[in-house]
Amino acid sequence: MDLNKIGRFIFKLRKEKSLSQNGLAELIPVTRQAVSSWELGKSLPDSQTLIILGEIFAVSVNELLAGERITNDNKTEETKIALTLVDEINTKGKIIAKRTIAFTLIILAILSIFLGYYFITSYNSIKVFKVQGENENFKTYNGIIISTKQKIYIRLGELININNNEIKNVKLYFKDKNNQEKVLYQDNKTDILITSKYGYNGSFTNNELKYLVDNLYLQINYKNKTNKLKLTVKKDFSNNLIFYTKERNLLENDNYKSASPLIYDKIKIKMENKGTKNDKGYKLEIDNENEHINIELMDRNLLIEVLYDNIRESWSCYLTNDTSISYAKFENYIETIHKQVSINKDTKLKADEEEIYKKLTEYINKYLLNSE
Repeated sequence: MDLNKIGRFIFKLRKEKSLSQNGLAELIPVTRQAVSSWELGKSLPDSQTLIILGEIFAVSVNELLAGERITNDNKTEETKIALTLVDEINTKGKIIAKRTIAFTLIILAILSIFLGYYFITSYNSIKVFKVQGENENFKTYNGIIISTKQKIYIRLGELININNNEIKNVKLYFKDKNNQEKVLYQDNKTDILITSKYGYNGSFTNNELKYLVDNLYLQINYKNKTNKLKLTVKKDFSNNLIFYTKERNLLENDNYKSASPLIYDKIKIKMENKGTKNDKGYKLEIDNENEHINIELMDRNLLIEVLYDNIRESWSCYLTNDTSISYAKFENYIETIHKQVSINKDTKLKADEEEIYKKLTEYINKYLLNSE
């Protein structure tokens, strides 16, 4: 059967009767869209509709199926066979359409289950934490903890010995929910990588990660003394974004400002030229009006101390691309402020942190980098 030819014939017959598509659809009755589909050769009327069309246009079913008028059309049996064939074609078409829809729905269901399983098992499965800590004798600033679903990786980073004490060994541990010490490692150095699986065969379970984050300690043994350092563990990254969002410009929010890492090489050259060398590094003392400024550089550790009007301010930072600044302020020998500020090229600083960083850079620029 030529559907296009049948469609053109129905169109011709409709025009001869001066009927619109809506008018013909109301006589049958069917929708206007069904009439349009026949005339465009997209579908075929069923057997009952063909009989009604034959009555409306005064033509036989065979003529409708042939797409033209036939002069000798007295074969009733052939008409019945043709109608049966039409019904079979339409029925098969409906079955194929239903099967196609069912198959599509099954594929979509399987895909949804797969994506849902992947989302559940992967969402928030990787966490990255930065680790740092400082007291009067020791400092560590570039530690990192990476936690996945199966394993955890811990690297404390370099331990800065502020007073050049001879370290015998260190112990890294955390306190669990029962406030019991759980040792992660014990060695004579800190800059090593620890890996452990979660579960019964690992050092600890996944549920204990929160206790490690909140209660991580480093015990340092030196010169027959023991020094305990409480470490700060701060989340830096987690793959918990459902949709990607573009990073907003830092200057769009006045509460945050960008900061650049301090330049170690320039500071070192200036301290070598202007400072006094000692066993620990270089020292520079400056008196300016009512201020006394003391600047020390020990390896990459920069210390700036300013005394004025019974007030002492100090900045201590280890100069790398990821600089951590420890700031303290004393008034009449009483500490009034103590704050840690972390800086890298993309750092967002709050107003109080920006003020600490700004004053530090002003002293560096005034007495080191821009001084004659």
